[in-house]
Amino acid sequence: MKNPWYRNAGIWLLMGILFTVVLTGTTAVASDDGLTWGDGTPANDPVVTTPEPTAEPTASPTAEPMAEPTASPTETPLSPASTGGSGKTISKVLAQLTYPPAAPRPVSDCVAKMSPYGHDYTFSGYTWYDSAGNALSSSSTFPTGTVRLAIFLTANSGCVFADSVAGYLNNEPVGVTVSADRTTATISKSYNVIIYGPQIIKDPITEYVNGGDLVSFSSTARYSEKQHWIMMSPDGYETLSIDEAREYFAPCKFSGENSQTLTIDCVPYHMDGWYAICVFEGIAGTTNRSGLARINIVDAPEIIESTPEPSAAPTPSPTPRPSPTPVPTATPTAAVAATPAPVPTATLAPALWQSDENAHWHSVDGARQDEAAHDLTWTETVPATENREGQEQGVCSVCGFTAVRSTPVIEGKTSMAAIGIFGVFAVGIAGMVVAQSVRDHRKAKRHHHRR
Repeated sequence: MKNPWYRNAGIWLLMGILFTVVLTGTTAVASDDGLTWGDGTPANDPVVTTPEPTAEPTASPTAEPMAEPTASPTETPLSPASTGGSGKTISKVLAQLTYPPAAPRPVSDCVAKMSPYGHDYTFSGYTWYDSAGNALSSSSTFPTGTVRLAIFLTANSGCVFADSVAGYLNNEPVGVTVSADRTTATISKSYNVIIYGPQIIKDPITEYVNGGDLVSFSSTARYSEKQHWIMMSPDGYETLSIDEAREYFAPCKFSGENSQTLTIDCVPYHMDGWYAICVFEGIAGTTNRSGLARINIVDAPEIIESTPEPSAAPTPSPTPRPSPTPVPTATPTAAVAATPAPVPTATLAPALWQSDENAHWHSVDGARQDEAAHDLTWTETVPATENREGQEQGVCSVCGFTAVRSTPVIEGKTSMAAIGIFGVFAVGIAGMVVAQSVRDHRKAKRHHHRR
């Protein structure tokens, strides 16, 4: 009797293992240098992480890309060491940018440089242009609207750029123009400038003063173009401009209402418990308010109510008739002092949130109240691919703070999990073959004994 095909269990098991090994040799594997193929070539472009600004950005409206300006670069060129040409055509160029442009941030904060992975070209410099094509000085600040970044590259000796060279800025594809002699190339990308609202640096603090004296409050903020002061009532439900406060608290004198320091002279007693607040105004209509600074008048007079005198006892009548029993006079009730108005908390003015990258709070008399961590809702803004990271934006549902984070690169379609599946499949087939061989052997043995 011939051996059936499935009795060659050892041969089939060896073929399954060999199949797994061959598949592993052509699959992307993880190494200390990143994701590579079996022959050692990179599986994807190197990922360069761009630091995010800590301020709270507000996206400006989308603008159309600008035409290539004819102005020559005005920035001082950088001079990294050349690694020498290899006499080949350059098909891909890489560059990095430290921060995206934001107003009113200095232009010098957003630095462009060559990626460390370039070997056949050098970094010649970079220039920022406004929407009119004018070069921006490194000492100026970014304007609102659209700006464009141009990064200038030079091929090393013996090398030239391909006519359709691919360009990447922080791992994102960008446009590249090549000169006629193919020895220079320019990476170009347009940006919608992020808007930074005013950020409070110093809040005013509560002041204690005698009636008729002078008191002052001070507050500062960055990214602010101007400021003005307002007054808020003790219950938090009424606000007055300084012009309205001059009339309400006359003959009180106010000065510095449009500066960082507000001065109040001849403080009246009925200003006790009121609050001073500084409102900062930034570019593109952004605003932010300082914390509350209370005015406490230490010598404010107390209202004392007099207690009525008890009435005299009635005199008995001289007639022989018994005089009526006099009705006793009710004991006078002491006057109840009025309950002072509650000090307004942040719930009376919900717009006065202060925040940083970790939490938000209300600032009252220079102290933090209602502090809590951000409740961020994340939305994908840039999808991740196999060649670059994605991006998500989070918005706090309480204070409106925004943050940005990167999402990981998508792994290749063929992975180690696929290798494991094929390996298990091969071992499973081998096991089935061995089990079937054992059953056939026992069956043949029983048949032999019957004969």
